[in-house]
Amino acid sequence: MKFLKSALTVVACTTTALSFASTSMQLNLQSLSPQITTWAQQSIILSDLQAANAKHADYSKAKIRSLNKQWKQELKSSDKPLIGKVMNNGLSALLNTIEDHSKGLYQGIMITDNYGLSIGQTYISPNYYQGSQKTWKKGYAASPAKPYIVEGSTKKGKIAPAIIAMPILDANGKTVGVVEVNIDKTKLSNLPAQS
Repeated sequence: MKFLKSALTVVACTTTALSFASTSMQLNLQSLSPQITTWAQQSIILSDLQAANAKHADYSKAKIRSLNKQWKQELKSSDKPLIGKVMNNGLSALLNTIEDHSKGLYQGIMITDNYGLSIGQTYISPNYYQGSQKTWKKGYAASPAKPYIVEGSTKKGKIAPAIIAMPILDANGKTVGVVEVNIDKTKLSNLPAQS
């Protein structure tokens, strides 16, 4: 009986410690929200999003499915016109610069329009259309102050990146797109203390 009580105490303490660690991680990740918001709401990004939203407004579901199918096919091909159009545009170049300046903190950035279509990214994603993905939906419904956060897990010694997803707002506070950033959690301890 004493052994059982001791074991239960250990489990309770471990659970509390894990809960505290998870809460601490959430707070650390959420503290990145202001800096992401600052660069994600640059005029050049807002302009690209507004143009994409206008262009894609008339896209049917069939059209979007067709484009997503094309993207997946291009992943296996040496010919990548659609992927190249996204990966080699000015927005993706800007995102790569932002990622490079993060000194390893950012492990991937993607910006999508209001329809869930990627318009700029720093890595080749499995899909062109993100609108059906949980991270996109949660990010779209979140806010810059309270972004959607996926902490990521550790399996076989490999630490999966965390993900921060949030809406991008224009000057009037209207959502014009979503930004998703993969975060290297091992870099969080190097961040300056929040005042």
